[in-house]
Amino acid sequence: MILCTNLKNRATTQFTSFDFDSMAKIGDAFLCAGSTGLYILAGDLPAVPAYFEPIETDFGIPNLKRVRSVSLEYYSASALTVTVSTEKGLSDTLTFPASSGKTISRDITVSRDVYGVYFTFKVSGSGAFSVESLQVPPPTVLPRER
Repeated sequence: MILCTNLKNRATTQFTSFDFDSMAKIGDAFLCAGSTGLYILAGDLPAVPAYFEPIETDFGIPNLKRVRSVSLEYYSASALTVTVSTEKGLSDTLTFPASSGKTISRDITVSRDVYGVYFTFKVSGSGAFSVESLQVPPPTVLPRER
């Protein structure tokens, strides 16, 4: 696993399935280091799986609730997934299509079966992707335990 931080916007990405423990971009080259040595990433590189997970939230509301949708403004060479999870073990994985070389916005509905007090949102992809914003409309508060 490796963490890569863009110093311009302070965005951090976590790469998994990557056999290096550090990475640096110097000019146009990416240098990676691991237990077997130092490498320059060049040529046609495989898409590296990556994800980020913002902090768990209760939206400032201690009651059970349900989120209706997730809106993502992003650029991605391949499809992205957003997994919405709760402390109850309920989850829904939303698929956002590749953006065809430009930044786009999409809004996808979350399953009504996903509810809880605390929510996490995990954005996953492989290859080059950038997320400009992840927005969730105000949640629907549920009247009682289901």
